[in-house]
Amino acid sequence: MKRPSPGLGAPRFPGLSPRFFGVTRALAVTVAVGAVLSGCTADGKSAAARAKFQAEELVHVIDTDVDGLRRGLPLGAADLGNALYVTGKTEPVEAADVRKGLRRIRVVIPALRESQSNFMTLATLDGVGIRSDLEEDRMAGRKLFDIFKNLEGTKAEAFSAAVGTFDTPGGPMVDDDFAAMVPVVHGGEVRSFLIAGWSFRSFARHLQNEAERLMTEKRKDHRETDKAPVLYVAIADDRGTFGGPTTPKVNLAALQALAPTTLPSGSSGTLEIEGRSFGWSVAKAPALGERVAVVVLRSDL
Repeated sequence: MKRPSPGLGAPRFPGLSPRFFGVTRALAVTVAVGAVLSGCTADGKSAAARAKFQAEELVHVIDTDVDGLRRGLPLGAADLGNALYVTGKTEPVEAADVRKGLRRIRVVIPALRESQSNFMTLATLDGVGIRSDLEEDRMAGRKLFDIFKNLEGTKAEAFSAAVGTFDTPGGPMVDDDFAAMVPVVHGGEVRSFLIAGWSFRSFARHLQNEAERLMTEKRKDHRETDKAPVLYVAIADDRGTFGGPTTPKVNLAALQALAPTTLPSGSSGTLEIEGRSFGWSVAKAPALGERVAVVVLRSDL
């Protein structure tokens, strides 16, 4: 006599009830999910360790870029002093001559040519912008000492720097800027100020490019993962966290929620953003400012 086939869900092994198989199936699912989550956690911790090292690397990149301004701006100021001013004459310099001179020193002075400054301008002794080297000049006529408030108190110094913003007061937060300043001297007296720097968003993009370049170099001798990670770099100050154009807003919001400038340098951890596991790390960047930090967000999934 032929034995009937067991129905769906019926025990296929004698002595074991359907309830046993239901519990076993649920346990298997739980173990599988736990393994996936454990893998995400492990990947996040590994990415955080790599992000910490990368953030420290980028602090050195920042130091090098600021040092380029520290070395190059005095040379540029000396060039402009000779090109724009005539001994005994005090009349204002021509804006067209200023732009031409600024564009020239950016090319002929190696430290300025290699620096990542995305603006350069000449300002009066009162800090009013005369002309920048940009086609569209957002600095001419602006009171730059109101924007970069720490610069006015450092006019007597050979080199000074400050963080400010061109954002409209009361308007949406768009970007912050770093500016370095040196005096332009002619005939033994200060005639104007040379100011150069970069916006945080443009500088974050530069740092991200540098991080990717360094990873490519390390990949050649297996000091980096074979598969390129998802990587974002941001600059943070007390006003906010600013990333390059490819950084999603949700990622910046997650980094902003960490309050990066309140964390000790070297802080790191993990985040899950829209289902992806990330590692993050913060490193203070004193060359940019006392309350400025670089933040690296990395996913190796």
